[in-house]
Amino acid sequence: MRPGPLSSPVPGSTVGIALLHPDSGLPLAPRLGTADTAAAHRRPRAGGADVDELLRLDSAPPVFTFRDPQQNLLVVVEDGPGA
Repeated sequence: MRPGPLSSPVPGSTVGIALLHPDSGLPLAPRLGTADTAAAHRRPRAGGADVDELLRLDSAPPVFTFRDPQQNLLVVVEDGPGA
């Protein structure tokens, strides 16, 4: 069994911290929240960025990954109501 993430909100902030084990199978990368992953997915693609598929899973909010010009991985996840 792979360890899952441990997540906790930062008191007095809208920022959360998620601790991921390297063997979790989840990408170890900064996560950026958005209310609309579909719109957030279109913007970097239109600019020619290296953007992966937008994933819509039953067990998690919509999410996608992309790489910045230095090839750093970033994760964008929907964090709005109903996510």
